[in-house]
Amino acid sequence: MMRRRAIIGRRIGVGVPAAPGGILFDSTLNLVCDGNSHIAGVGGAQNIPRLLAKTSPISVTTHLTPDATSLGAGIWQSDKGVKVTNLGVSGQTWRKMNGLDTGSAADVDGAWVDGKVNVLLAWEGTNSLTLGARTPAQTLQDAADYIAARRALHAGWKVVVGTVAPRQLSSSQADTDALNANIDTYNTLLRAQYKSIGADALFDVRASGSQFNFSDYLNATFEAAAADSSTTLWASGETGVHTHFSSNGNAYIVNTYAMPAIQSLSA
Repeated sequence: MMRRRAIIGRRIGVGVPAAPGGILFDSTLNLVCDGNSHIAGVGGAQNIPRLLAKTSPISVTTHLTPDATSLGAGIWQSDKGVKVTNLGVSGQTWRKMNGLDTGSAADVDGAWVDGKVNVLLAWEGTNSLTLGARTPAQTLQDAADYIAARRALHAGWKVVVGTVAPRQLSSSQADTDALNANIDTYNTLLRAQYKSIGADALFDVRASGSQFNFSDYLNATFEAAAADSSTTLWASGETGVHTHFSSNGNAYIVNTYAMPAIQSLSA
């Protein structure tokens, strides 16, 4: 089922904006991805930024210029000239992405390209709630502060944010339930307020029908999803602590949720 969805996702809007007045997927577009290990690519050989560079309408032939000195590590260029940059760092929170708590924002601020349409896909929340011990409301404010700081330097950023997938903790079922209750609350806040915090578009990995839209957070539910051979969306080797996605999971997120959100942006 996931394979069929990915193919359908590649066919929609091939080579053209999603709607009149939408952004063009050509050499005028600079696409920057910032975030945590989900952006960095832990768990999947094909990470989200690389898959974005391989996904229509960016590329018809799926040809990529690989990492090279001329481009820099973690940067790809599609056959249509779209530059895609991976700034994901494992363990980053919204605050670290914003240059706080020993983090740095120099990478994302330096990724802006004058004269281009600059799109920033910033995906965080899970580490802020888990590692940063932030409340859902604080995490939303951290996201707002991050966006405001980017726009203070470059007002033209078009910003895309995403909801958070379920996360399993090894400590206890009670801890997993408590964390996911906070994730659910953050997601609800983000859906309602993403525009008011400065984002232009939202991709919702917990939308109705999503493979990540769990009905409960029992350990058995996580393990069943990870063992589902029809999708294989979760990274292997994380029994009891499912957090990351496989290459298939990253492709599912890109094709079903992230790329349509980017396509929805106006020029």
